[in-house]
Formats: sequence, C-alpha cells, structure tokens
Amino acid sequence: MQAAVIGQLKLGNYDLIFDDDGPVEAADVIAVTVVGPFDAPERIDVELYHCKYSKTAKAGGRVDDLYVVCGQAQTSIRWMSSGEKRSDLFTHLRRREAQRQNRGGSSRIERGDCALLETLREMSPTTRITMKIVIVQPGVSKAAIREPQLRLLSVTENYLTETYQLPFQVIIKP
Repeated sequence: MQAAVIGQLKLGNYDLIFDDDGPVEAADVIAVTVVGPFDAPERIDVELYHCKYSKTAKAGGRVDDLYVVCGQAQTSIRWMSSGEKRSDLFTHLRRREAQRQNRGGSSRIERGDCALLETLREMSPTTRITMKIVIVQPGVSKAAIREPQLRLLSVTENYLTETYQLPFQVIIKP
C-alpha cells in the first residue's frame, strides 16, 4: 500500500518523499514541501501518511480496520514540539536513512536526498512548520461505513484539530 501512496505523491510537487515504514516509524510515508526559497523559506509543510491493510479482502464497515491507524495518527502530535525539538522529525529521518544504508539496504528516500534532509533539519528550528495527518485504509468503504467507524474517525479528527490544530484527512474506498 505504501507503494501506491508514494506513487500518487510522486505526481505532486513535494521536495521530499520518505518511506519510513517499519518499527519506530514517524509514519509510513512522509512528504515535505518547502514553501518559498530555500535560503529564506516561508514555511515547511509536512504530511504524515499512516497506512494499514484491511483485515479482510473486501472493504466494509469493520471498526478494527481503523483502530491502529487512528492511534498512529493521534500519536503523530509528538512531532509538533516547539523550539530545538522541531528538528526531531528530520533528525529521525536522517538516522533511519543511515541505518538502512549501513545495513546495505535501499534508500528510504523516494524523492530528495540526504543533503536535503540535512537542510530541512537545519531550517526547522527557525522556520514555521505545518503538519497534516492522513490515514489511508482501503479496508474501509465509504458506501458501507458504520456508526462505530465514524465515531472513531470523529474522535481522532477532534483530538488533532481541536487540541493541536492539525488538519486530518481520511482516504478510503468509495
């Protein structure tokens, strides 16, 4: 599923697309856009994509298909800290890339490079950062969505938007 998300993101104008899937991930996929010139950016826009497979092949109204991904979306707020800690996300991505490379694996960077990660880390303490949280769950069908799923999604959205002013988007089957 990450490959499909990354494929769609590559059609956009992102400066960095990072596949962070795995243990201790910030999100399955992270997309970053620097708004304005790199020497004096207006802001850094970060999108965190949390993706989960369905428990069954047919999309439907199972609330279990949303629990993990909604929990991951809610814990994403840790990357919105202020001050020096604002560089934590980019430090995390640099470390994850170095670990993969040291093990002889392929790069996690789908667009951009390690130099860009370092530039983002250096920019982040003094540049405004916006964040958007997106969950992708093809096991949920818009046509078959049920009340328990809607409640879980609304609690997640309320927590992210009311508490942290983070935009929240849900991508599901039609």
